[in-house]
Amino acid sequence: ILFLILFPAEKFSDLAMVAFAGFLAMASKFLLTLHNRHVFNPAAFGAVAIGLLGWGAGWWVGTPAMLPVVAIGGLLVVRKTRRYQALLFPFLLAALLSISRSTSIVDGLLSWPVVFFGTIMLTEPLTLPASKHVQILEAVLVGSLLTIPFHVGTLYSTPELALLIGNVFAAAFGGTKRLYRLRLEEKAELSPGIFEFAFSSDQRLRFAPGQYFEWTLPMTKPDSRGNRRTFTVASSPAEDRVRIGIRVPEKPSAFKSALASMGVGDQLFGSNLGGEFTLPNDPSAKLSFIAGGIGITPFRSMAQDLADRNEKRDVVLLYSARTDKDFVYSDVFDRAETVGVRTVRVAGKIPVDRVKAEIPDFLDRTFYLSGPGVMVDAYVKMLLGMGVRRTRIRTDYFPGY
Repeated sequence: ILFLILFPAEKFSDLAMVAFAGFLAMASKFLLTLHNRHVFNPAAFGAVAIGLLGWGAGWWVGTPAMLPVVAIGGLLVVRKTRRYQALLFPFLLAALLSISRSTSIVDGLLSWPVVFFGTIMLTEPLTLPASKHVQILEAVLVGSLLTIPFHVGTLYSTPELALLIGNVFAAAFGGTKRLYRLRLEEKAELSPGIFEFAFSSDQRLRFAPGQYFEWTLPMTKPDSRGNRRTFTVASSPAEDRVRIGIRVPEKPSAFKSALASMGVGDQLFGSNLGGEFTLPNDPSAKLSFIAGGIGITPFRSMAQDLADRNEKRDVVLLYSARTDKDFVYSDVFDRAETVGVRTVRVAGKIPVDRVKAEIPDFLDRTFYLSGPGVMVDAYVKMLLGMGVRRTRIRTDYFPGY
């Protein structure tokens, strides 16, 4: 990223300054931390630091010639991470309104690093707040600060400084984002290809049922997808063991292969708590869960939590799996029947007639859908066709499964 935003080096002293910026960027990840997590976007910090020495960023990536490449690559990143609603759209709106005060929006898109900044730098996951509402506020703040001119000594308003200010805002109001070190205690194959891993931790993980962490696995030979994945926590906050469930295909990725090969005592790191796929605060709200395959994990967490707290809710769970052998966590859902969670298991796709038969009051309920993206999209379309309002449909995203 520094290569794309700093002025190209024309002589040795310039090259040394670029190297120094890289050193400062990396050092900030270890020295400027909060709860074992770095606070500032490293590239932005490096650029601001050498700017104080009179060698600022040129942002040559924000040129008309680079825009097609940047737009395609950046939008692919945003699409994969699904950061468009909470980050990209609010940022672009605020940034373009800010730019329009001094130039046209077209010139701003062509001559400013708006697209690269919003798709690549702003979406850096380790400094993002967990809540989508705070993400929106941060995106608007950073976008608004892009063109507000000011300077204090050698410190001038720049895009990279705007991002650092946004990082401070995220650290102050975005909730604590901790890094947890976990040790494997046991693993089991719950059904063909579906494995559960149970970990212990020196610190109790703070999360709400239905939320996810980004899990990092120490690996010597990761593949192109890297050594991090996003998995929902399958356990409840009250359980002593932290549980995650995954499907391991016949030809797994390097990450899943390494995870499946873990032995008792091996370590995994959890960070980047996120997700708003959680139960509503109103316990009287009628709910319906639809799970497909390994998408059952957030509902396992919710059901176990309700049973742990003996909190009664009106919930109907429609659980779809390929065969009868693929249903998992039966003990948890059987226990949750005592607090109002009724489970209906369906081998194969759940037809619309079955949904109406099992949930005759479906128009009065809020639906939670979890599973592979294709499955979730199909059930969203089904529910909309049944007359369920879009505001009553909540979906979960499984990028790492």
